[in-house]
Amino acid sequence: MATSSPAAPTLSGTTLSLDVYLNNPVYFARLAADLTKTRPIGGDLLKGRVDVTGSGSLLFEGLDSLFADQDPGVVAQLGDYPLVTTSNGTPSVAETVKNGLATEFSDELASRGRFDELSKKTKKLTNSVAKLFDTTVTTAVTSSVTATTAATATFDNASGNGFRDIQVARAKIEEAGDAIGVAYNPDVVACRPLIFAYVVEQLVRIGALQSAEALVANATGIVFSAADGMTYLRASASFGSGTKVFVADSTMLGGIATENLGGGYTKMGTDPLDAEVKVIREDKRDGWHIQARKVAVPFVTDPAAGIWITGAHS
Repeated sequence: MATSSPAAPTLSGTTLSLDVYLNNPVYFARLAADLTKTRPIGGDLLKGRVDVTGSGSLLFEGLDSLFADQDPGVVAQLGDYPLVTTSNGTPSVAETVKNGLATEFSDELASRGRFDELSKKTKKLTNSVAKLFDTTVTTAVTSSVTATTAATATFDNASGNGFRDIQVARAKIEEAGDAIGVAYNPDVVACRPLIFAYVVEQLVRIGALQSAEALVANATGIVFSAADGMTYLRASASFGSGTKVFVADSTMLGGIATENLGGGYTKMGTDPLDAEVKVIREDKRDGWHIQARKVAVPFVTDPAAGIWITGAHS
């Protein structure tokens, strides 16, 4: 059973001891953020944010046309106006899900200054929570967006033109929006690491990126190209079945709802999507109980805002 924490720790000069991290939730949250090495892309694909604290659920409608179901007609003097129906989008409900993990850290490890062990345990928790939710987001996107366009050839092929294929995909999203009266502005491209490397190489070749920018892109997995106004993201190897590239208007595709359950947890940063961490003193077991969680749910409101480029890799 958890009990109150021991007396506040003291500092020796400017050195932060393990006790400082374990006793101070802010320090520990920063530690967790520093150790999180994964780069989730879910939040970049679904830019909408909704706080559903207090209800845990969200009622939303899929985006429908901005226009009435028929065109306006000529109205004669003292005549009746054409009566038209205005359909609504399909209503759906999204409910938040709490996913988390816990681990323990003994007094023996703390007293022996095993910061490496604390780091490893914390990193595994936060990385696992981040990875699971990112998979949830990409699965929601994959199952909702069905539009496709074929690549000229695989992006590594000499006859292929990945940049052109991406621009064609972008144009098809814009035309799909025109058909229903929605102004789409595609702004994001996501693909597996191997395809990402080919795309970055081609952006350099056509002058859309400098060589130094390409090095940073391959190191971080994200780059903005001013040439086409698109943000390019490196996803997991299995994203798009490993063969497809995803293009979307991230501001229209959907969003992520989050819920604050309280309970003394501290967010790892200022982003609503950041995981929460908590350290609980376990006096009866001479140690510490460390927990990490995320309470959120993705939702796709407008599948027409995205498209898959098929055949980008064999």
